[in-house]
Amino acid sequence: MGLPADFDNFVFEDGGCLEEFGLCCGLNITSIELPETVKRLSQGAFRECKNLTNIDDLLEGIEEIGPSAFYQSGVRSVNFPEGLKVIGSRAFDECEELRMITMPSTTTSIGSGAFRACPKLMTSTVNGAELSVEGDIFVSCPFISSITIGKDVKTFECNTLDKAITE
Repeated sequence: MGLPADFDNFVFEDGGCLEEFGLCCGLNITSIELPETVKRLSQGAFRECKNLTNIDDLLEGIEEIGPSAFYQSGVRSVNFPEGLKVIGSRAFDECEELRMITMPSTTTSIGSGAFRACPKLMTSTVNGAELSVEGDIFVSCPFISSITIGKDVKTFECNTLDKAITE
């Protein structure tokens, strides 16, 4: 599917999953509207979309964010919605403008390196009683200064924070 480089708004009218790898790769997209029937963002769906800075509305109704879905995008902060269950490995890898994340109590899995190499990431709030974290989710996040772990979180492995300062 070819789209012009100056394309800045994407509206999906049919449901399902965004299956095409890199569907919006590198486009100047600033906003995206998804139908309520879309529950999963697949691998690399919005990678390298540098002008996509606010995705809170985009994520409403999403249950799974696939690996590298927002790799090198311009996302600045994410308040993940209730209902989100899975954040894939390296989903927000190298998001250089990402500063703050808040995860809901419904999150059950965060993949390895989900927030890897986000140099401006400073705060994270982690909730979810049944949360499973795969390894070093904050590798190379040198300025992370606050991680709040909700009272209902039962397991949060120490290696989750390993190498947060340097890789």
